[in-house]
Amino acid sequence: MSKIGPYKVFFLLIFAFFVSCALPSNSSAQSYHFTNYSVEDGLQFVFVGALYQDPNGYLWAGGYGGLSRFDGRNFTHYGAQRNLANHDVQAISGTLGGDIWIATLGGLSHLKADGMHNHFVEDGLLSNEVNTVYASEEGDVWIGTEQGVNLVRDGKISTPGLNASLDSKSIHAFCQLQNGNLLIGTGKGLVILSTQDNEKITIPKELCADAVTVICQDQDGLVWVGTKQGLCKIRSDDNNPGSGTHENLERLFEEREITAIVEGPTGDVWIGTTTGLIKYDGEHYEDYPIGGSPNSNIIGALYFDVEGNLWIGTYSGLYKHRGNSFLNYSQKEGLSGSFIFPILRDSRDDLWIGTNKNGLNRYNGETFEVFRERDGLVNNGVKSAFEDRIGNIWIGTDSGLTKITVNPISKEVAFTSFTVENGLISNLISFIMEGEDGKLYFGGSGGLSVYDGVRFENFKLPAPYHKSDIWAMVITQDKKIWVGSYKGGLFTFDGAQFTRENERIGLKSDVCLALVEDNKGNLWIGTFEGVFMYNGSSLDKFDEGTGLTSNLTYTLTIDNDNKNIWIGTNQGLNKLKLGPYYASDLKIVEHYGKEEGFVGIECNSNGVFKETDGSIWFGTIEGLSHYIPNAYFPNEREAKTNILSTKIFYQDTLLPELASLSYDLNHISFEYVGICLTNPAKVSYQYRLIGYDKQWSPISKITTATYSNLPPGDYTFEVKSCNNEFKWNVKPATYSFHITAPYWDTWWFKTLAVFAFAGIISLIFYARIRNIKKANKLQRRMDNLKLEALRSQMNPHFIFNSMNAIQHYINGNDKKLANHYLTKFAALMRKILDNSQRETIPIEDDIKALELYIALEQMRFEDKFTYHLEIEDKIDSGYLEIPPNLIQPFVENAINHGLLNKKTPGKVSIALRMNKNYIHCIVEDDGVGREAASKMEASPHKLNHKPLGMQITRDRIQILNELEKSNLNVHIDDLHDEQGNAIGTRVNMKIPIETDD
Repeated sequence: MSKIGPYKVFFLLIFAFFVSCALPSNSSAQSYHFTNYSVEDGLQFVFVGALYQDPNGYLWAGGYGGLSRFDGRNFTHYGAQRNLANHDVQAISGTLGGDIWIATLGGLSHLKADGMHNHFVEDGLLSNEVNTVYASEEGDVWIGTEQGVNLVRDGKISTPGLNASLDSKSIHAFCQLQNGNLLIGTGKGLVILSTQDNEKITIPKELCADAVTVICQDQDGLVWVGTKQGLCKIRSDDNNPGSGTHENLERLFEEREITAIVEGPTGDVWIGTTTGLIKYDGEHYEDYPIGGSPNSNIIGALYFDVEGNLWIGTYSGLYKHRGNSFLNYSQKEGLSGSFIFPILRDSRDDLWIGTNKNGLNRYNGETFEVFRERDGLVNNGVKSAFEDRIGNIWIGTDSGLTKITVNPISKEVAFTSFTVENGLISNLISFIMEGEDGKLYFGGSGGLSVYDGVRFENFKLPAPYHKSDIWAMVITQDKKIWVGSYKGGLFTFDGAQFTRENERIGLKSDVCLALVEDNKGNLWIGTFEGVFMYNGSSLDKFDEGTGLTSNLTYTLTIDNDNKNIWIGTNQGLNKLKLGPYYASDLKIVEHYGKEEGFVGIECNSNGVFKETDGSIWFGTIEGLSHYIPNAYFPNEREAKTNILSTKIFYQDTLLPELASLSYDLNHISFEYVGICLTNPAKVSYQYRLIGYDKQWSPISKITTATYSNLPPGDYTFEVKSCNNEFKWNVKPATYSFHITAPYWDTWWFKTLAVFAFAGIISLIFYARIRNIKKANKLQRRMDNLKLEALRSQMNPHFIFNSMNAIQHYINGNDKKLANHYLTKFAALMRKILDNSQRETIPIEDDIKALELYIALEQMRFEDKFTYHLEIEDKIDSGYLEIPPNLIQPFVENAINHGLLNKKTPGKVSIALRMNKNYIHCIVEDDGVGREAASKMEASPHKLNHKPLGMQITRDRIQILNELEKSNLNVHIDDLHDEQGNAIGTRVNMKIPIETDD
């Protein structure tokens, strides 16, 4: 492909300027629609000289400024930051596997999945100035440089021997022929290379002098060769490829450098030059002006994508062209104005077009002729038009009515005007219709005028609607005349009066600008609240909610096949398919706007006319549009759906297929795109996550999907898209991944946990049983100790001695002391028995028993000792509880072993003090001490029995601590004077307290 160097741009612009100046100012050629993408749309450069579409649907554009990838919505730029070899891209080609090869003037770039790889002279290239590159279906990559041909095969760059035979080593084009041979375009003509033998070449001498820029073979086998001097055709002889004949096309040679050639899906050949675009339909060559700027007609590249769109690289960016289903006419093409109202094809095959303020146009297919007030038109503001049965043209304007009589031979016109002074109901005539009786109906402000060829008869709308304008009328199959008005609603007219129908049929809108009846007898009503279908008994509504681009409806027409109703709104054109609607109540609406070539967007009332060939004219605020059904071809290609990226917790993450993610990386987002280059705005999506979603998501245009808090498991994300024709992918794009379970959720951990749990339960059960057994054993021992303690308190010697003391008092005739002793003894026995029944008792109960015991011992031993009892004030002895009979054994021991062995009277002190949750009990005597007592022989006062109370108490304390997990302890200290002599014993006992709660 030939590239246009920057040094030529100035001269091309000068040439384009003079060419544009030489064109006639009142050209009648229609305007073809091209969609432009330039710097404002994200393209990084204005000159596009290379185009290619990869297997994933992306369109690649290269030029002076780098490389851009286009998905229909956004451009992604590849330049120095992405390691492109050079900013001046000359050609792009690719393999079926998705690799992209880019020829630049600074080396060869190879874009693979793992990034950009560059090749230079040191890697085997003959020159870093790479002009073209071609990847064959066999996998070979042919490289054309300024110093010859290189070949990449099996990843290695080689230099074929054919270079030695080339008359010119400046290589600019490759084309693989249908017979498999390779055509090579050089600076001095063509070279034919046999692919069976890469060293065998043929040079057609007829083209040796021409610098070849581009080569294309069409489906009929004709080879088109573009050169710097013009265009050639070559019909190759398959049996003798070196003897091909060629035909010079003189008409295209002059000052036309051919830069691009491509064949379209319908067999048309498109030729790009430095001065414009040319289409060859097999018989004729036609210029296709792309835009108003001279730069837009400097062609650098042509390419047809898989959807049938023609992409054009120019010096004004990238253009897209999709057929000629809409041909557009504006003031540039010769119209007197672009704000179009009525359209009419007359019986002489002329098209009449009325404008809002610029008069009336007559179009004969080649030129526009304009009629204004100075020519006899009553007013330049044309609102309606109609041809009567005898060929007169009636034009309704803002200021009256004009009848145009046309000479059938010369087509000269004569004007006759009518206003309210001639009997019209109003000067505004906004709709014209002919009745079955030949009378003409002129709708205007406040009513209509009926014209019988002689005079006007006026009929006013009902009183509340005298200011309403009539914009639509239709005579239905039942001979009823329906009338639509602005701000009045819908009426019927019986020839004498109007009847308002809104309330009867349930129509709420008071704006009705379009009426049409279909072949089933249903009436279609265009309002500002949408379109309504009235079947004689009920209404069915079509509005934005059912697919219309806008509710503001200005025109309605049904095509000749009764398959579709066309709805013109202020936001584009809509086509409602009647077949599916009548068959199964499906409301399928297709939209037509700028992407489809309908550039006017906003339609106007009366601005529609059906041709007998099925084409339809539409009047818009931007000119006239002619819809040609045969030129429209639907997009049968599915959109190419690609998953662009994955994000973990909103951070871009490169994840391989079947990635395994940790359980805490369970917030994942997917970004995707459906590539439909025909009309990207109409692409919609559905997605689902297999393993999580039960059904597909609702249809939307959102291009991201996010899932959070995914549980462990296997997942496959699927996304599909539809193209502009609502054709969905058969096979969605997919990405599979796995989220691992945390270790505590794995089978081995659960198994281990089950066994561990069972073991722990067993241990707990075993420990519990053991503790119960131990507690029972301790309790039995405690019960025995309590019994032994009770026995120690009620031992026979104590009782015997007590009985002897009572007897002694009785024998001494001291009845009072005997009764006193007996009373205390009985009280002590009762206290001992009562206290032994409980685990804990109030301190005061234990002290009472202790005092009874001490009192009996004092009476028995006749003032042998005294005692002192001190209870700290903050001790609530009636509320706090302690185990019974803990203090008495130590007091008994102090009396029996410390004080009774003393020669002089002794003293025992009992003190109870509070310290947090403990009672400190101190029992202190001033007796002989433990060591001396153990050495003494039995005194007359000493009991002759083995003292078990102290040992029993120690055992009780030990068992209580084990059962109650308490810290009850006893510490006994021997008291000494300064000389070390024993002066008594002190017992410190720490008793945990309990209340009687």
